[in-house]
Amino acid sequence: MSYRLLLPLILLALAGRAEAQALLPDVAGLADSSALVVTGRVASVTVQAEGGSIYTYATVAVDEVLKGQLGDTTIVVKELGGTLPTLGLYIADQARFRVDENVLLFLAARPRDGTLYTVGLSRGKWDVLPDLQTGGRSAVSGPLRIELGDSLRSVVGESRAQADAFVASPPETQSGTASFTFIPTSEGGPARWHQVDDGFSIPIDFQTVPPGLPGGGSAQLTSAIGAWNAVGSRLRVDVGVTGAATCPAQTFTGSGRIGLYWNDPCGEVSDGDATTFGIGGGFFTPGLQKTINGVVFNEFLQGIAILNNGGPHLSSATCLQDAVTHVLGHAVGLGHSTDSNALMYPTLRPGCASASSLASDDINGLRAIYPSTASGGSPPQAPTAITNSVALDTVTLSWTPATTGGPAQSYILEAGSAPGLANITTIVLNSTNTSTVVGAVPAGLYYVRVRARNALGTSAPSPDTVVSVGPCSAPSVPTNLAYSTADNLVNITWTPPATGVTQGYWLYAGFSPGQSNALVTSLGPTPAFAGTAPFGDYYVRIAGRNSCAVGPQSPDLLVSVRPCTTTPNAPEALSYTLAGNVVTLRWLNPSSGNLPSRFIISAGSTPGVANLLVQNTGNNATSFVAAAGPGTYYVRVQGQNNCGTSAFSNEITVVIP
Repeated sequence: MSYRLLLPLILLALAGRAEAQALLPDVAGLADSSALVVTGRVASVTVQAEGGSIYTYATVAVDEVLKGQLGDTTIVVKELGGTLPTLGLYIADQARFRVDENVLLFLAARPRDGTLYTVGLSRGKWDVLPDLQTGGRSAVSGPLRIELGDSLRSVVGESRAQADAFVASPPETQSGTASFTFIPTSEGGPARWHQVDDGFSIPIDFQTVPPGLPGGGSAQLTSAIGAWNAVGSRLRVDVGVTGAATCPAQTFTGSGRIGLYWNDPCGEVSDGDATTFGIGGGFFTPGLQKTINGVVFNEFLQGIAILNNGGPHLSSATCLQDAVTHVLGHAVGLGHSTDSNALMYPTLRPGCASASSLASDDINGLRAIYPSTASGGSPPQAPTAITNSVALDTVTLSWTPATTGGPAQSYILEAGSAPGLANITTIVLNSTNTSTVVGAVPAGLYYVRVRARNALGTSAPSPDTVVSVGPCSAPSVPTNLAYSTADNLVNITWTPPATGVTQGYWLYAGFSPGQSNALVTSLGPTPAFAGTAPFGDYYVRIAGRNSCAVGPQSPDLLVSVRPCTTTPNAPEALSYTLAGNVVTLRWLNPSSGNLPSRFIISAGSTPGVANLLVQNTGNNATSFVAAAGPGTYYVRVQGQNNCGTSAFSNEITVVIP
């Protein structure tokens, strides 16, 4: 390359860096303070307690590394602060994350544990948006904006090196992202034993040990119990009573105990199945739920752990001990791990060389379900007030906890026919939440109070609240069903029932009148439905519902979903709002003709042109968010379906000072 050609390129690169530094002096400073600078998409956000404090963990799928060395495709940013179900920690100007946002992150290593956090609090997190001015992407932080291009890479690349080592994923989250699982929702999970939070242990009753088990059986059960109890969680399991074989999976008693059975006494597993060495789990109720580390758990009422009468677990005493520990792990809430070193892996570890030696993944899984939390040094005091609200036959109760005494770990509701009585019902709430909802309450007058409790005792009652529940009836029939389609997108609207309280709807769809063989689904209180369907004809009905009953169904609406025949009309009423360098565009679907299934945004530097940005949204949402620098932009929107693209909407002038 000749000198004449090289010099302009050098001057252009220097000018780009100077422009970026002059435009955004903060970028160089943030980069100098960072061990890692990346762009990416936020995949998940969780909050959990750690080391006596509260942190927010944002998992980010990395698109590009601008500074630092990273061997992972994802990182976890650990920000001090967050809100748990019973406690929150507020940090002023802390960076906030939301799922699916695109970000530019300036990150440093926390000295205490090497975890990553954003430099300068919120200044280290920038939103990445489409750019009206350049047609590319820009990063925005308050009034600051920079294009994601060579100028930014140059500024970041020439920043001061940071030697601090960092961990891409904190140790306390590594197990949760890759290995242990809870019992899946499809199997009734996640579920746990809530009673351990009040200091109660879970007894393990077991079938009388049959002869011929490797190692005898009893010693293996004792060792398995010791292994789970040594994890350092709040869970405690104990040896219960022994007795004759029963059929645990077919006998629900709500005993609050786990039953362990040898040699599959009731034939739950085929004798020819050499791979299923055991099964475990339990009966649960979805009506008693508790939130632990952001996960909503059902409550186990009775546990089941069954070992097969053949299989690899009978090859040695150590393999039998691994199998007992494994099925008990299911009975306390763990699913299968994806870590082959974990005892909760679907198959026994080869050779069972270290019987019941739990891997770190097993330990982290149990600690996630049963975190070790202090119970306080004294019983709680009585809640100071309780209030109620009634909707149909559903009662919402809320109370104010005492500010003195030990912390409450759960509450007890009492209801009676007169002040101070509990002759109607007593409900144990295994949660620290200070409100609850009780449904299907018969009409009548109730006197309700609440007590707080922890492992050290139960408080006196709160004052009574008087609950009056009146008669309850179903809503009347919805009317005026109508629909529109866009390719295979279907939108259905209706007028709510004229009488009765409507808390939601049922939608029924069939392939012929009066049938429901295409779709039956429960909807919320909004009188509208949006979804996709294969091309064809559907007969759709709507019924209102409330907590008392489901109302009558509407007459059938014939919904024809067909391939488009014409392009859509133009979108209407395009407008915008401005917040700094962030522009939010909004518009309406065309008032007639086929609806668009997606939209195209066009921006130009002069009226009627699209020389800055042309972007297909890929969805039928009628809004779009973009970044832009100071200037004047001429913006239009087009609708599109599988038949073609509409004319332009009205053109708006977006002015950014």
